[in-house]
Amino acid sequence: IGDCMTALTALEKRRPASVDEPADLFGALMADILTFGLSGPPARIGKEAGRHVGRWVYILAAADDYAEDVRRGRYNPFACLYGQTEPTLSEDRRLHVILPALDAEADEALRALDLLNVADRNTEGILRNVLTCGMHTAARDVLCIGYVGIEIAVEGDGLHVAGEVAALALAQAEGDAPRPVRQRVRLVPPVLPQRIVARAVRRRAR
Repeated sequence: IGDCMTALTALEKRRPASVDEPADLFGALMADILTFGLSGPPARIGKEAGRHVGRWVYILAAADDYAEDVRRGRYNPFACLYGQTEPTLSEDRRLHVILPALDAEADEALRALDLLNVADRNTEGILRNVLTCGMHTAARDVLCIGYVGIEIAVEGDGLHVAGEVAALALAQAEGDAPRPVRQRVRLVPPVLPQRIVARAVRRRAR
């Protein structure tokens, strides 16, 4: 971890016009943190998931800090990449460049999770919710996309819902007229089927 931080600090002092270089280093740092104490297949899979989560964190933080970094003359990979000619990131770049990259990192982390055998189903549900709903929603919130709110109501017993249901609402939020999504799912461990209502909510962009 210390080596990754040293390498990242040195890299940022060089101010490369690259997002991937510093994101890769932060991804390596996150991978080491998430796999501490693990070995064998869980370590290899966890390292892959951690790498993509770390890249996601760095890319989103760089996008969020862009305006302040440009104003203060601090290193920001997007500012260096685009020549620091914009006081803020354009909507086109936020929507069509950065957002797809963030979603791709979250999706790759989810694919890694699919390879893990998580013994505790509640823990697995929480992880899936973070990767399918939490990260996607946070990206849209920070990038001011506007379709960022997700409301989920669970009827009956059980509080851990399938993240895929929230993903349905996110996908629906990309349309012009969000409407309720209803899907019956069976939770694990086996319980009675629950009815989940996931609704995409429009928020006013900042």
